[in-house]
Amino acid sequence: MLECLTAFQQWFTANGGWLHSDLELAHEKELGVHVRVKPGASLGPDTRVCSCPASLSFSCLDAVASSSQPGTSPPWPALAASLPPEPVGWFFLVHEYLASASSFWKPYIDTLPSPSAGEQLGTLVYFKDEDLQWLGGTNLLAAYWQRTKAWQVYWEEDQETYRAFFRTQGHEPTAVTATLPSANGPFQVLFPILDAFNHDHSAEVNWSIEKDSFTMTLEEPKKEGEEVFNNYGRKANEELLMGYGFCVSQNPWDRFALAFRPPPVAIQNRLRSTRPELFDANGWDSSAGTFYLPSPRYLAQTYYHDPFSFWNALPPTLVELLFHMVMRERGKDVSFVNLKDYLIDNRACWDIFAISRQFLEQVQPMLARIILERSVLPTTPKNRLQANAQIYRDGQIRILDSVLKGVRTFVQSARPVFDLSQNVPQHDCCSMLMTLPEVLDVWQQAFPTAHRNFLAGIERSANTSDVHVLQQAGWEEDIWTLWLCWLLIMHEKEDFEKYEPSGEVGDIKSKALISGWTDWLRNTYLPVILDRVRHGTLSSANPRTRFEALRDVDLGKDGNLAETALADLEDHLNDLLGIVRMAADSMPTSLWGDAMWSGDLIAVWGLRITKYECVERSLLQDEHASKDGEDGLLMYLHRMDGRHVWLEGEYKP
Repeated sequence: MLECLTAFQQWFTANGGWLHSDLELAHEKELGVHVRVKPGASLGPDTRVCSCPASLSFSCLDAVASSSQPGTSPPWPALAASLPPEPVGWFFLVHEYLASASSFWKPYIDTLPSPSAGEQLGTLVYFKDEDLQWLGGTNLLAAYWQRTKAWQVYWEEDQETYRAFFRTQGHEPTAVTATLPSANGPFQVLFPILDAFNHDHSAEVNWSIEKDSFTMTLEEPKKEGEEVFNNYGRKANEELLMGYGFCVSQNPWDRFALAFRPPPVAIQNRLRSTRPELFDANGWDSSAGTFYLPSPRYLAQTYYHDPFSFWNALPPTLVELLFHMVMRERGKDVSFVNLKDYLIDNRACWDIFAISRQFLEQVQPMLARIILERSVLPTTPKNRLQANAQIYRDGQIRILDSVLKGVRTFVQSARPVFDLSQNVPQHDCCSMLMTLPEVLDVWQQAFPTAHRNFLAGIERSANTSDVHVLQQAGWEEDIWTLWLCWLLIMHEKEDFEKYEPSGEVGDIKSKALISGWTDWLRNTYLPVILDRVRHGTLSSANPRTRFEALRDVDLGKDGNLAETALADLEDHLNDLLGIVRMAADSMPTSLWGDAMWSGDLIAVWGLRITKYECVERSLLQDEHASKDGEDGLLMYLHRMDGRHVWLEGEYKP
């Protein structure tokens, strides 16, 4: 290898390249070809270290240029006309490798890893099945299959032109992406010797790309024998492993790609005016609809004591998309203001917990999947490929852990602290995230008679009114649903500011919380359809309208499956109506006997709010911790004056 490096440097210099006289090319098994300071020498800051003329660069442009030479083969212009620029460059590299003896770039190609040195090259194309296992559950495994499929298409379409392509396609050395006006998209350009400088994300370098040369300047001093690094930029481990064959442990620029499927048409129509970058000529752009969750180091720099500031660390477009998804759940068409103004507006508190639930439901299964796949892996990697895959997957877990911890910290900041001696919240009935027993306790303080009658009706079917026992028996969702319906009927029939029928006076502050929150629900969830429920006209509405109101889905091509889901819903509604009827038979003068009760009311109001305003307590549990904690649902009850409680707590990614 020493002879190859010497010949390479001589060729480089003879053809206009320049390498600082105090630097030398070296080779080691772990580092490959690299650049270091010569013994007895040193470099000061702001030192120009290398310059490569454009005439020595290697890309698809050289393939097209070579076709003008007599007797050249294959026909590169024809290949360039049928393929994007990037694979043309791959084909040309293979051609020059196989014709090494006659290639102008022979001294350079001789220093590159051979196609058979898979572990040294390190990119995914060289991963065997046992290596790919280390990517199980991650985004990169799906990306590998997508890229392999694309490579296979290139090969099958052009194998008659060049059969050697497929076995060397994975070679992607350090490259500078350039776009020329005549090129159909970006392509890779190799710059000899400059691509021998290994990557260090902390290296202080400066690139100068002129029309006829590419120059690198080192801004930091170097001592004798030290390796001199390039800085490829703020690259995540996914890009490094896919393109360069290595990963960086504790990479500060690592990130997790969160890809969203195309949202419903109604949301797309709204986003077209505010976020046109999410669309291309064919509609929703899956690339633009991929959002990147930052590394723990980035979150630590941006997330402080105020829980709301966590959301500022996430992509604003992601928060906006989640906002519109929440508004669709509520049946509202609302414009979104910019993220900064939205988060400092008290009204954001009314939405942000639903946005948090949306985020947790989207992201937590991704982390669970990676952790599950990790459980079947060997204890330690067996080769360099597996070691890099382990660094990548550990980084993905660390990012998701950190981001989910931020959301959970935010959500849990609204949990009340209860005074066990008085069984009342210590926070003076401010907005809080509460369990079913906690909510019913506040309701009992506000409306003691209504509380007794409601639980008495439940007891007729469940044989107990103990809410904790009912939770353990699986009644929690049904009680939430029926209580929300009772609350609406009560609000429609009675004045919250007056005494209860029995003459009992409820706690004014608790009453204000329940009253304000109920008003907000009535004005938020499907006011038009809810008005139909009040007047009993929803059942006679168009089947599509009723179906969408009940199930919150678009009745599309797969109508049979949707109708099956509707049949299951109807069965559930009949079960809940059975509870109502049994309670009404024994307490006909109570609200259990009110004529407003119907399956439509339970579905459009009770079930819908339970589904979209509650968050599963399991979503707030760390995936790595024991699952012996409390299960169940939490509901965010908020005041209308914007008074919210944030518990003190430090977030450490």
